[in-house]
Amino acid sequence: FIEQYTQDNYRIRLQISKLNYSLFPLEIELTQPTIYGGKQDQQRFFAAKRIHLNLPFSTLWKGRLYANEVLVDGPELYPKNLPHPRLPEDWAQKVQARKLVITGGLLKYSKVNVTDLKINASAQPNRLNISELSAAVDSLQIKTSGVIAKWNAPVYRFHYSVHGALPQLWNGPRVYGTIVTSGDLTGSNDNYIVRGQFSSKSLSILNSQP
Repeated sequence: FIEQYTQDNYRIRLQISKLNYSLFPLEIELTQPTIYGGKQDQQRFFAAKRIHLNLPFSTLWKGRLYANEVLVDGPELYPKNLPHPRLPEDWAQKVQARKLVITGGLLKYSKVNVTDLKINASAQPNRLNISELSAAVDSLQIKTSGVIAKWNAPVYRFHYSVHGALPQLWNGPRVYGTIVTSGDLTGSNDNYIVRGQFSSKSLSILNSQP
């Protein structure tokens, strides 16, 4: 039912291995949910081991999704395979979660493999508050917290800290060494401002021209 409903109403191709629910309290658990995107919605865009939702009963008649808690276990995200949803213009105003927890996440884009993704956050109408986000790119450790607002034209405000060995994410000279950096990122769309500090005890570049 849910798979057909999301396809007919939102043009989202969703597959679920199993759905469990309880009424007291109102909880829904999706096992191995997968959302497809890309050309003709044939490639995986999002997958997870499970998604667990704790919902107030008012969600059933208010025409919006409000969750007391959303737990996402083992998500995988492939941004190059974007879906082509048909969403209401005011959808960002109708989604809210008091607590959002993501554990064991994986994100793949081009040569970037982000692993061990963990997020503690809350979602308000048109706003995502991230109290803690941690992840790894190879041995590079990343931590950040902040806010994303206005989904139709996102505005960002983050504090970050990064330390570890630099991964090779581009074609060209190989960069070796470890870094420690922290600071703040603010901006919107393609206009970003980054302020912070950077230090490294050793950096070397191989196969580069003098």
